Amino acid sequence: MRSPQTAVAIAMFVTLAGTLAVAAQELKVRTVQGRVVDEDNRAVASAVVYLRDDRTNSVRTYITNSSGHYRFSWLGEYDDYELEAHTQNFRSHRHTISQWDTRHEFVVDLKLQRKQG
Repeated sequence: MRSPQTAVAIAMFVTLAGTLAVAAQELKVRTVQGRVVDEDNRAVASAVVYLRDDRTNSVRTYITNSSGHYRFSWLGEYDDYELEAHTQNFRSHRHTISQWDTRHEFVVDLKLQRKQG
């Protein structure tokens, strides 16, 4: 037979777990991921992907893995973001993620082009 303290602890744990599950469903965060490729659509490893929050001007970076993939999680639902990739002598076009886009998962492939000038 369990002690009363054990029963109370189990009840508190179940309540907390349920509350966290509901909170996670209501928390609306977004994720953006994709690949960085060169002009011939080959994956680019070690490219730097920049994600800038337009509201705060804060910048997060990600260095692509060997298959050119990157991923940013925990993007705010009510913020606009700009995304671009750079590597030596190459850069991608800037891509915007709008707060008005209601998707929560974005897949954005960034194609590198030779820098002008």
